[in-house]
Amino acid sequence: MARENRIRIMTAIAVYEKRHREELSDTDQWFRGDYIGVRMLKNGCRLTLAFLIGFAFYVVLHFDEMLYRLNSMDVLGLAERVLIAYGISLGSYLLLTYVIFSIRYYQAEKRRRAYDRLVDRLEAEYQKEEKEVFSTEIRRKGRNRSRGHGAENP
Repeated sequence: MARENRIRIMTAIAVYEKRHREELSDTDQWFRGDYIGVRMLKNGCRLTLAFLIGFAFYVVLHFDEMLYRLNSMDVLGLAERVLIAYGISLGSYLLLTYVIFSIRYYQAEKRRRAYDRLVDRLEAEYQKEEKEVFSTEIRRKGRNRSRGHGAENP
């Protein structure tokens, strides 16, 4: 019975590891702030690159308007609008990133605790079996001594 319990728990641990391997390693390796901060930095760089590519496409599509603005010396107005659009999009995207990865971290942490409980149950099963084996050996030695097998006879 103890071995069947142990096998069930080991199977559950293996399935859990297979399904949630990346999440388990992420929560084990990172603090919450670092985990979220790295994701925000990556997504901020991605958004900046995407914004630059999008702005380049906008310039190409509206080239006549850009030339007119450059000739009319309204460069500061153009730069101000571009930077405001970039700031708003970056702020909203980073806020969304923060919320999403906070939720993911907490879910992964919850799964990590469930995994730790499974490992603790497995360890308890091993200790329980070890105690049973130890008590069986003591009883067996006690029976052998009472029959005279354990004592030296000249």
